[in-house]
Amino acid sequence: MRILLSLISLLFLFANAHALIYYTVKEGDSLSEIAKKFGTTVKAIKRANHLKSSKIYVGQKLKIPVKFKKKDESGYFKKIPIIVKYRVKRGDSVLKIAKKFGVSPRSIIRLNGLKKPYIIRPGQKLKIIVGYKKVLDVGRPLEFIFPIDGRVDPTVREKGYPGIFIIGEPGQKVRASETGIVKFARKENHLLKLYGNMVVIEHPKGYQTVYSNLGEIFVKPKQIVKRGQIIGTVGSSGEWGKSGIYFEISKVYKGKIYPINPLEVLK
Repeated sequence: MRILLSLISLLFLFANAHALIYYTVKEGDSLSEIAKKFGTTVKAIKRANHLKSSKIYVGQKLKIPVKFKKKDESGYFKKIPIIVKYRVKRGDSVLKIAKKFGVSPRSIIRLNGLKKPYIIRPGQKLKIIVGYKKVLDVGRPLEFIFPIDGRVDPTVREKGYPGIFIIGEPGQKVRASETGIVKFARKENHLLKLYGNMVVIEHPKGYQTVYSNLGEIFVKPKQIVKRGQIIGTVGSSGEWGKSGIYFEISKVYKGKIYPINPLEVLK
């Protein structure tokens, strides 16, 4: 029973993104100084220790509630320069062009390999970095995994669907096939009722995966999910006539979607 209560307490702490650490009061300490040191408040420390006043004494052990830092997700992205091409006009100089685009002359010089005295001529084409965009990058080759363990129903592709239907048990956990950003996560009523609860995940290099006929959905749009992370559960029979999920992989290129046979790439 004690172990169960301990686990419940830990789950409560993690669910609320807080943890308790223990601190022994030293000479000259005050609650306000301790609170500042650990990034919390006097009120929070008093509440955690059931203190009725702010009086503390040397050697006293205090529970300090601290917040977990949200995981830094910047490591999933890399900055890609946005480059435009500019044709030099009569009267232009590196300084004038830099002012026109709001960039530094040095960036133009460096990108185009210009040498002193940085002479440019009409008609000459220059590359200019006008900004940066963040692109998802997992830092390794992509490897798509099966979203659930189950038998593939061959009749779905025979009917002309670009994806596959994987038979599973209602409530079975569904995994993200690869790391990506959730683009869509809700019931699909507009395109095809057949798809039901659906999640669409965007991956690096223009890849996209679709998970439909879900029972529950555990993710939200714009959320980053890792490969293997649980994103929902298998739905019941419904329109497909069987329990499982319908799964697609596609490549988006210049606004067009090109389906890929999942059985050729899934691990």
